[in-house]
Amino acid sequence: MRAGDVVLAVDGVFLDDAQSLQKRLFADAIGRRMEITVLRNGALVDAVVVPGELTD
Repeated sequence: MRAGDVVLAVDGVFLDDAQSLQKRLFADAIGRRMEITVLRNGALVDAVVVPGELTD
């Protein structure tokens, strides 16, 4: 992911709002491969991400 990317879908499910993304990123998502679709500079980009825990 890059600064400015707008996440549109996770694992093929389009998101309605920011809360929809937060619901998908609970503890069971940490370390699990996820496919995302983002809007980057006006283009749709598909990527694979592995969410990690935030550190201090």
